[in-house]
Amino acid sequence: MGATAKPPFDNPDADIILRSSDQPHPTDFRVFKFLLSLASPFFAAAFTLPQPLVDSSEDVPVMEMEENAKTLRTILGFCYPISVHPLPRLTTPEDVRAIFQAAEKFEMKGIQNHIREALVDEFLEDKPVSVFAIACHYGWKEVVDQAAYRFLALPILVDSPPADESSLDLISAATYTRLLRYRKECGEAAKSEVIRLAEVGATSTAPWGEKPTTSHVCLKKSGCDGVGNWWALWMLRSAEAFMDIPGRSKIDLEAPSPICRDCKRYLMPKVRKYEAVMLGCIRKKISAVKINVLQQ
Repeated sequence: MGATAKPPFDNPDADIILRSSDQPHPTDFRVFKFLLSLASPFFAAAFTLPQPLVDSSEDVPVMEMEENAKTLRTILGFCYPISVHPLPRLTTPEDVRAIFQAAEKFEMKGIQNHIREALVDEFLEDKPVSVFAIACHYGWKEVVDQAAYRFLALPILVDSPPADESSLDLISAATYTRLLRYRKECGEAAKSEVIRLAEVGATSTAPWGEKPTTSHVCLKKSGCDGVGNWWALWMLRSAEAFMDIPGRSKIDLEAPSPICRDCKRYLMPKVRKYEAVMLGCIRKKISAVKINVLQQ
């Protein structure tokens, strides 16, 4: 006999018990066949078969499950009305994997769709590599592309792994190498675009208007390197910054060289306008780089 699960899976009027696989202390979920049959063709078919009383201490049939208590509580929570059980929240990418496996086994199509959406909504922002690995494993191309693109916006830290090991176990070394190659190609594309923009002449058709270096004369106050030097160093720094983090959403505007107050007052509005144009051009360039990790 297992320990009785917490409400609402402890109903004395339940007509089936799902016993978790946790050993030596399994958990018994007292649930209703009708609710499970509505949510799962697997259970609907299983309940048409004779249900032996495998535990003489119980007054209803017991189904020995392969899933642990955490997985069962979550998957059952999706089956119950929200009036008696809040919609389960998936707290880690590993939860997504375990719950999706159970939903797939129990043929719960609606729950599978919800879990896929939750993977993106909850974890894409901060854990794109884990999302990428799970999406590759299940063949979700749209999510693969989203996760790979989001990965471009995060720094790669030597002392901090990009994903949980259990997620990376889902993909091959070759697939992970393709992800890193995609990031490198995007970085190169972004850097080349910055360099191209830096070389564009100041013309009336340029989307940012005149270059900040063309119409300002510095009074050469003490300690000022001038607008031209600042601009050249800033473009060089920007090119390297995009090589490092291709999907960055802003550009560092800290002075790469000292300039006087008058030059800064003149320069900053133009640089911010230029920054917006540059980011748009870089995003367009990166979008042309494709990652192909799924077999057609």
